[in-house]
This record gives sequence, structure tokens and C-alpha cells, in this order.
Amino acid sequence: MTTASVTRQRLQPFMQTNAISDSYLSAEHRPAWQKLIDTHLLDWAMRYGTGDSDDYVPPTSQAVHTAIQFATFASGGAWTAPSKCVATGDGGIVFKWGGQEGMLLILEIDETGTAEFIRFEDCKIKGRIPLA
Repeated sequence: MTTASVTRQRLQPFMQTNAISDSYLSAEHRPAWQKLIDTHLLDWAMRYGTGDSDDYVPPTSQAVHTAIQFATFASGGAWTAPSKCVATGDGGIVFKWGGQEGMLLILEIDETGTAEFIRFEDCKIKGRIPLA
């Protein structure tokens, strides 16, 4: 089974509950994903190990690799690029999508490259789906 098919299979419960709805899908998605890869992810990959302070750990190569894999998968699946892409400060990366009022969808990739979707509704966790 390919990574893409496993990801689709694991995301199915979100799709069925309408947590990932048309607000996350767009026909004009690829350029935004490519910009995210070029401006954030590849930049982090080249800078690993050059954190500004002892307290900040930039995204690890494993986290960047997983993020690029997901971005490539998502851009081919008509997903809208996230509204935010940030380093966690401990070696990971977070993608954030704001959807319907009171709903938030986050993809958290930790320093080992392990990824998990977390769905929030009205500031409460309503679902978690590991992707790896």
C-alpha cells in the first residue's frame, strides 16, 4: 500500500464527518503548495542546525521530509494550502487550516517525522488521526 493510499484511508473519518469539507478543497491549489515547499520547507531543510538560540530547534530533516511528502500528496488531491505553516521550536512543523466557524484542523509533524491530524471544534479536540 502506498503512502498516499494509507493517508487517504486514514483521513476517511474526517471526510465522512465533513470536518474536511469543500472549504479545504480548491481547484487552484498547486501554486500555493509549491510556494510553501519553496519558501518554508526547503529553506528549513537547508538551515537545519542553525537555530538562533539554545532554546529553539529548527525542523529536523525527518520533519521536513514528511512535510514535503504530505504537501506533494495534498497538492495532487486538490487540498487548499494551509493558512499557516510554522516551526514548533522543538524540531517539528505544524500546518493549520481554519475552516468553518469554530473549527480548526492541524497537521502536527514531530521531530521524528511522525504526523498526526488534530481536529478542533469550539476549542475542544474532536478527533485525532495518526498518518504514519
